[in-house]
Amino acid sequence: MSEELEKRIATLEIALAHAEASIQDLSDMAARQWAEIDSLTTQARLLKDRVRALEAGVDRSPSDDKPPPHY
Repeated sequence: MSEELEKRIATLEIALAHAEASIQDLSDMAARQWAEIDSLTTQARLLKDRVRALEAGVDRSPSDDKPPPHY
């Protein structure tokens, strides 16, 4: 192989290594974002259920029967 061809191959191998690292970083980021989306979706669902229960008067805590401390 000629020296020029070897340099071109080395340059391509370096570029490929950087591209693979970038793809892996993006894949990891997407996985973290999906996990965060799943967590936020679960939290939103729980909050929505809690609000519905509070609006329906189902979820009354015992402290609701006492007047606020400033009375």
